[in-house]
Amino acid sequence: MIKKEKKQFDDAYTPLLQHAKKEEKKRVKCLNYVATKVTAVLYVDILEYIEECDFTDQFEITKEKPNIKTKQTEDFEYLKEVFVDQYCDGGYVGDSFAGWVCIPINKKEYLKFHYSM
Repeated sequence: MIKKEKKQFDDAYTPLLQHAKKEEKKRVKCLNYVATKVTAVLYVDILEYIEECDFTDQFEITKEKPNIKTKQTEDFEYLKEVFVDQYCDGGYVGDSFAGWVCIPINKKEYLKFHYSM
């Protein structure tokens, strides 16, 4: 890569990398908080659920009750329900999905994040 191209690449990539680092810090902070509020076995189920969502970001802990119409029951041993607001249901080719997930962590708090797959 010549100097000019490297500079262009760095200029374009640096903000993306900074955003990814910021999102990772939010994810870690939220998951550490969740770990203090739920049982260890439920925490493992939550982590597995997140992993199944492929690409996830915009993690937050919210006290707002989800304004989500779909309440899904899950096949995990301890994670029994999640709220999903899926705005992309298959996409043009039928295999693209995206939306928001809210997982209850106690009676008044939820782990909320965006997913796409």
